[in-house]
Parts: sequence; C-alpha cells; structure tokens
Amino acid sequence: MPFLTLVLAANLFGILPNDPPALPPSTVAAALHPQYYRVSVFWSDEQPSPGSAISFATKADSAIAAAEAAGMRVFPSIYVGRATWINGHNEPAGSHVAASYPPSDLNAYSNFVRTFVAHYAGHFDYVAVENEENSSLYWGGTAGDYVQLAKAAIDAIHAADPAARITDGGIVSSVWGTVIAKDWILKGTRSRTDSLNWAYGYFTDDQPAGSIDPRLGTASQIGQYIDDPSSTLNVQTWPFVNTVFDQLAPRLDAINFHFYQSPRYLPDVAGWLAQRTGRPVLSNEMSLRIAADQCDPSAPFSAATLDRMAQLVFDYLSTARGEAIGPVIWFSIDTVCDPNRIADMYNASLLDQPPANSSRPSGLTYARMASTLETTPGVRISAGPALFAWQYGPSLFAAWTTGSPQTLTLNAGGSATATITDYAGSTSTINAAGGTFTVTVNRPLFVRINGAGRRRTARH
Repeated sequence: MPFLTLVLAANLFGILPNDPPALPPSTVAAALHPQYYRVSVFWSDEQPSPGSAISFATKADSAIAAAEAAGMRVFPSIYVGRATWINGHNEPAGSHVAASYPPSDLNAYSNFVRTFVAHYAGHFDYVAVENEENSSLYWGGTAGDYVQLAKAAIDAIHAADPAARITDGGIVSSVWGTVIAKDWILKGTRSRTDSLNWAYGYFTDDQPAGSIDPRLGTASQIGQYIDDPSSTLNVQTWPFVNTVFDQLAPRLDAINFHFYQSPRYLPDVAGWLAQRTGRPVLSNEMSLRIAADQCDPSAPFSAATLDRMAQLVFDYLSTARGEAIGPVIWFSIDTVCDPNRIADMYNASLLDQPPANSSRPSGLTYARMASTLETTPGVRISAGPALFAWQYGPSLFAAWTTGSPQTLTLNAGGSATATITDYAGSTSTINAAGGTFTVTVNRPLFVRINGAGRRRTARH
C-alpha cells in the first residue's frame, strides 16, 4: 500500500524523533501506527529577516509534509528561536544558550504565528507554545515573559484556526517530585513523611543510577531541599510553575507535562495537574530511562533489557490512557547512542538503527498499544502500590504490577471466556468460574472479555 494512502487507526499516541530523524516518517508510520508526529517549528528559520516572507520551506515544513504523506497528524511545537532582528540573539546552533528568547516585537510574533497556522489550518489538532518553558536550555526569558508570549500565541492561533487546541510547551519531568510534594505538605493533602517518601520514589524507582540527582538521593535530602529558601525549587521552579498555572492555564485547552519517571507515578502527577489547573492533561514528551548496555548503535541493549523496555512501554501507555492523558507523544524512536549526549544513554528507542529500521520489542508493544487502546480513556480499578489496572470501554482491561504477581478478579457478566494478550503479543483464553474471571497478573497484559456488551466492574 503506498504510504500516501496509508490509513491509520485513530488513536491518541504519537512519536517525537531525534533531530535530525534517523528514520523516515513512512517507516515510523508503518511500524508503530502513531496518530501524531511532533515537529519543531522555529520562527527564526521560517522568517530569517524582517522583510522576508514566511518561507514555508524549512526542514519543519518538509517534516510536516512527510508525516502527513505517511498518514500521521502533526503536533507542532512553535518556537521563537534566535535571530538578531527577532530578539538580538544570533548564536549558532550548538551554542550553550536557550533555543528561544522573548521577541522584541510581540506584534511581529503574533503575525508570524497567525500566518503560519492559517497556512496549515485544519492540519493541526494540537499546537504547543515553545518547549520546556521552565528550562534554560529552551526558554531564555522569565515566567512572565513566557505567559505574555503564550497569550499572544493563543490569540493568534485561535484567529487562524479555531479548532486547534493549544497547550504550553511541557514543564520538565524532574520538577514534579518536589513541586507536588511541597504542595501536598503546604496544603496538608498528605503528611510530610508520606510526601517526602513519595518524592523519593519519584526520583529513584525504575531509574538508572546514573540519572538520579545525588542531591535528591534520600527522603531526608529532599526534605532539606524543599525547606531551603535558597534552593532552585524555591527561587526558580516553584514561582515559575505557579505563575504559568495561575496566569496561563485558564487560557489553555490542555496542560502539557513531560515525563521520564516511573509509570507508577503517572496517576498522581496527572491527577495533581488536573486538580491544580482544572484543565485536561496531555504529554507531548514521555519516555522511560534505561541505561544502554553498551554504546554500540547496532546493539546497545541486551535481550533482557529489550524485554524490560517492552514491559515498561506497556506500563506507561496503559497508565497514561487509563488516566485520560492524551495525546501521549513518545520520545525517542530513534536514539543514536551518542556518548556525548547524556540523554541518548538513557532514552529507549522503539526501532533499531538504520539500515535495519526494524521494530524492537518495545516498538512492537507500542504498536500493539496504539491499535488496541485507540482513543478510549480508562476507568481506574487500581493504582498501586502493587497492582495497576484500568478498564477501557465495556470489555477491555489492562493490568501490570510493580513486583510479585497480583490477582485481578473481573465480573463475567454472562460471558464464558476472556482472552489475555500480554505485552509481547502472546495470547491465551481463560474460562469464567462462578460468574467471574480470575487473572493472575505476572506480566503486563490486556484482558478482553469475549461477547461483552455492557460495562463490567472489577475487583482485585
């Protein structure tokens, strides 16, 4: 089938490739079946001088065309970028400066955003304003500068394409452990001990040792960090997050968060964000961290590590949709294992490197999740600490555990059989007994009750 006419099942999963992508979008679409393909758009690239017309001919526009030809929808992140005429910054690529700085002329920025989005009207379901706005790697302004920029972008995007849903750039994963713990302590939502233990788990569970900040290596250290008025949390992060949430969230269609911690913390983070902002929650950058067994692009991971990655992909994606997070954009699909890039040592790719381009076990699991869950949000059955389980629609369930096998009991509702499909695609059939199905959850798995026509409650 030509990729131009490839029909993908509607779902709320997407991917973010490396820059530059190692694999063509057509290969990605055929292997993974994502609905969304994230693309970075820079004003400074599209309009390098004040008198020039917007080119619509940059690498971003080429990526948009290629993704759409492969049957995917583009989820753009629109950056200001760096250009002398835009903000006085013209540092070359690779400089240790922010990707974007506040524009000198907000009206000119608004005109660019309006013109660019109007050119692609109807093509974008979601648009993100910048990327990781609280990170100095990406945003060179203050929280107030970002709020001002985002409000201008919101007005411009709505004028150009009223159907497009707008989100922020996605605050970085590392802040939520201390931000949420501090909020719980201040409000009395949880005890100080529980809050600090939760934050400790947030930073350490399912994380490679080399990726853990040694300053946050114990619950006691986290408590000292939260209490220290001079800590980065209290001087920068806490004010930044609250400024964005208080001044910008009511104008956004969804709150965007980036997430690299253990999937067992997704329910708490998503729930806290939704409660704090009153907005739906999505993630245009989510992944797991696993250290490469060797930095060999042809085989960076052992068979055991590849299997663990596949299980974790199931855990992340089933939990994300179970908690109504969506879209969910996975990063990365094509890690190149460059030892000079620390992130590349921990981000888990879904596909092997060229020329193989074949799906890793994690890629096969990703495709299975996208095809199975589609757009259905879940209803929580259990969110830990040992068993995690959700129900999607009348007959589909997903479950995984953090350790020893757990038992999931489902009401049969008159059905005689159910099909179990695990994270690797292995299937088996179980029979109802006494009006219930009893499932031993010893690996990540789906349960589909055969012939089900109404919603069933579950017990565990």
